[in-house]
Amino acid sequence: MKRIKTVVSLTLLVTLSGTLTAPITSNAEWVQNPIGVPRAPGCDPGYSWQKIGVRYRCATPPPSCQFGFSSAPVWTGSSWSYGCNEPAPPTKNPPGDPAVDCITAAPTYGYQVTRGPDRVYPAGGNSCLGLACWVYFGKGPRVTVTSCGDTSATYVIYCYVNADNSVNRVTGLVQPENITCGGGGG
Repeated sequence: MKRIKTVVSLTLLVTLSGTLTAPITSNAEWVQNPIGVPRAPGCDPGYSWQKIGVRYRCATPPPSCQFGFSSAPVWTGSSWSYGCNEPAPPTKNPPGDPAVDCITAAPTYGYQVTRGPDRVYPAGGNSCLGLACWVYFGKGPRVTVTSCGDTSATYVIYCYVNADNSVNRVTGLVQPENITCGGGGG
């Protein structure tokens, strides 16, 4: 009984060692493409064998168009036939509204509009360096306005507007408030 176990064990060992050490053939194409999809001879990288009916052929990827197709892609037997849409023309922003754009631009220059526009000067005049000018009232940095130390943060805000209604720049002229120097105001 002991002898049969030994023979079976040796036979099993020889069989397994032969199976485990058998050479495995490898195709260089399979090693190159780790995904395991060999390329067809003559196909460019990115193309692969595809079974069409009973035959295999090099697959051609379908076309794509960045802005969509003007005519659907059709396979002609050797290439794709299709048309692409042209890109949409750039959209023009509508002319700005200076009344809104000036209020929006004021904080960039350190001012906050609280009222207005109070006046509008047309372009071409002497009052606003030849540009259109929108006048507002608002707040800005507190500054000393009199020799006795009175301060103010109230401003007349001038918004200079270009011919295309875009804001050229915003400036402010400080206005005295609650002047107490010399007995006035309060």
